[in-house]
Amino acid sequence: MAAEFTFVADAGRFGVGITGFETSALEKEDAGNRLGSTIAVSVGAFTGSFKAAFTTGDLIMLDEQLRNALASRSDIVSFKNTGGDVSLSIEFKHPEKPILSGVIQPHRLPQGVLHFRLDISRAALYRTLEELENTLQKFSTRNTQKSSAKA
Repeated sequence: MAAEFTFVADAGRFGVGITGFETSALEKEDAGNRLGSTIAVSVGAFTGSFKAAFTTGDLIMLDEQLRNALASRSDIVSFKNTGGDVSLSIEFKHPEKPILSGVIQPHRLPQGVLHFRLDISRAALYRTLEELENTLQKFSTRNTQKSSAKA
């Protein structure tokens, strides 16, 4: 049950692939919240991917902020995942041409940092929002709780 959401522009792509829930014996309180995730980036001459730490709460927060910003046409979306590997900002100075900028610093490789910027169309952000909402449907904690209640 994998899912992905992407930010796509003419000059590149930033994607988050979710493979499933990750839990450990030490994380009983957050069980079902941590997600196996991979970041894939293609910006200009740079292409790479790495494992990152996301939670369902991260996805919910990004979904709410992106939905509100698209509705208002004037907000700035600022997002940082729980693991601290990914920081994103979407600026709506020009409502039809939002700018996605980000900093990626994998916690397993602290000396590697990527700063990037993508000019994204509004239509592309609506597609991202749709993909994000589909991902949330697959991996929401509510679905996890419903599955547990049925068992």
